Amino acid sequence: MTDFGRSNAPLDFKLCVICQEKSTANLVENPTSHQKLLEAIEERSKYEDINSKTLWLVLKDLPLEELKEKATWHRSCYQETTHSGKIKRVKKRFQREVRGPNEARRKTINDILDILTRSKTVSYDSNLCFFCEEKAKYQNPLHLVSTSSAGSSLDNAVKQSKDPKLLVKLSTALDSTDAHAIDIKYHKSCWA
Repeated sequence: MTDFGRSNAPLDFKLCVICQEKSTANLVENPTSHQKLLEAIEERSKYEDINSKTLWLVLKDLPLEELKEKATWHRSCYQETTHSGKIKRVKKRFQREVRGPNEARRKTINDILDILTRSKTVSYDSNLCFFCEEKAKYQNPLHLVSTSSAGSSLDNAVKQSKDPKLLVKLSTALDSTDAHAIDIKYHKSCWA
């Protein structure tokens, strides 16, 4: 879009009414969505979209019938201007600027770094206890989860504990209730 600079700048109806630029792209013949275009430009101008604001100043006083008679546009300009997702982005950007920086809502670098992922954990070793990550001992042997009910119990316990390490380990199974599939072993003292 071209910045008209002032609200009484003349509009060249031989060009795209939106960008006012000469282009190799064809103009839409007999366009019918003038009202939708006007509404989108007006809404974008409310959110301080500079190009839409200057265009709105030119178009707001123009009778709709005259606009329907004379105005046309590039399909890409129309789509860019009326796209609801892009209008939402303009609105969000405006709201962020109006509110200013909100330290309470901003994530700190520590919050971002504290998100636990598989790559930040030690890879799951089925020869160690699922809970304490220690090997079997003479007095404390490892037991293998071998039933589906035990797998469901383990899944419920891990989800209730909300322990991120255990959640990440359990996520290595296609079905988190199928602990048998990833050969989960545990000490009885750790399971309790």
